[in-house]
Amino acid sequence: MRKWLFIVLSVVYVGIAGWLLFFFPFTSVNRLDHSVERHINPVPLETTSQYFRNAWKYANWAQFQQLITNVGGNILLFVPMGVILFQLKFIPNQWWWALLLGFLISSGVESIQILSRTGNFDVDDIMLNGLGTLLGYGLCTRMPILQLYKV
Repeated sequence: MRKWLFIVLSVVYVGIAGWLLFFFPFTSVNRLDHSVERHINPVPLETTSQYFRNAWKYANWAQFQQLITNVGGNILLFVPMGVILFQLKFIPNQWWWALLLGFLISSGVESIQILSRTGNFDVDDIMLNGLGTLLGYGLCTRMPILQLYKV
C-alpha cells in the first residue's frame, strides 16, 4: 500500500510541478508568449536581494507578495522533491546528495525554461530550489511519518 501511495504522490507532484514551472503564469512573465524576451541571471542572490530591498523600501503588500511568491514559492516547490529523494534507496543516505540532486534537477528545469522560452534562467531559483530539496530531505530524517516507503 505504501509503495503505491509513494508512486502516486510522486507522479502527482511531478505533474503539478511541471505545470507550475512551465505553464502557470504566476509571475509577471507570460510563460506561453514566446515573443517575450527571456533573461539569464548568473549572479547569485541578485534577484532575491532585489525582492527584499523592494519589500523593505516600498513597504507595500504588492512588493511583499512578490517576495513571498518568489522566495517562498521556489523553496516550497522543491520540498516534495527532497521527500521523494529520501525515499529512493539508490542514492546514499546523506544530505549533500539530496542537495546536489536538487541543484542538478533545478538546473535542468531552468535550462529547459530558457531553451523552450517558457521562463527565465535565474541562479537564485536554483539555490532556493536546492534549499527546498534539502528542507524536504531534512524533514524526512526528523519526521518518521513522512517516510512513506523505502524503495
